[in-house]
Amino acid sequence: MKLTALFLCFSAVFAKADLPAISEDKNWLGYFTAWDDRRFDYGYGDDGKGIMHIMKGREERIGYAEFVVYYRIQEHMHGKWVNRALLDEGGLTSESKGGVNPDEPVSVLVSVKGGTKAEFLMTKSDGKMIVKPKLIEKTTDNPIRIAVELKVPNFFPRLDADAKERKKLMRSDFFEAVRAADGEEVKVKLYEDETDLLGEDFLEKGALSIEFFSKKMEGQSIMIAQGSEKTGVLELEPKKPFYEGMEVLWIPDQEKLGEKDCYVTFWVE
Repeated sequence: MKLTALFLCFSAVFAKADLPAISEDKNWLGYFTAWDDRRFDYGYGDDGKGIMHIMKGREERIGYAEFVVYYRIQEHMHGKWVNRALLDEGGLTSESKGGVNPDEPVSVLVSVKGGTKAEFLMTKSDGKMIVKPKLIEKTTDNPIRIAVELKVPNFFPRLDADAKERKKLMRSDFFEAVRAADGEEVKVKLYEDETDLLGEDFLEKGALSIEFFSKKMEGQSIMIAQGSEKTGVLELEPKKPFYEGMEVLWIPDQEKLGEKDCYVTFWVE
């Protein structure tokens, strides 16, 4: 995937200030920055929460289909990875202009309790959102990892149908992924509740890329991928049933943070 040269070489010096919020666009009140596209829009809030809306035409959002994104700094504590909370003051800072459809990539410095700081660069290129992380400072003795958490929405909220009706309703809807273990593709229908997505024959060791397709999204797909298949892995926590969505955690190779292809990308097509 091609990135603009500006994005690849972009570096920011950070100010000690909270993120300003957009005030001139009613669709993005309370957001620091946002991008519009034909099939989706994406905004990063001044609270550190990103939301991608799936579009029905250029002007109308599909109301229930919100794809939520968090930029995470995790610390290994008590035998498990824990999301560290933002600092009460100065947890999110930036010298980027922000706003709607910025001309340049936007950089945010995330600072968490425990003393770790990471930079997250955001931009839209070729109709795809790109998030590129970099570790800035680590003071804790515990292991640290940077990650991006992506929450795929429930495709059929408030659904009340028996198995036969669900199969009929979702006969063309599917989940597809490239298996991290061997690079092979796996595919399941959203109504196939009996499939163990985290089993040995599926995604036990995670995925390299993911696609969700549903007629409920105007026959479009949510796509999640990486800059390079060698830069990380997508770990899944699927809901049961699958059509209720899942959580996806992109875990980059921490030794490759800041490198050219070490980024996660998501879009609608």
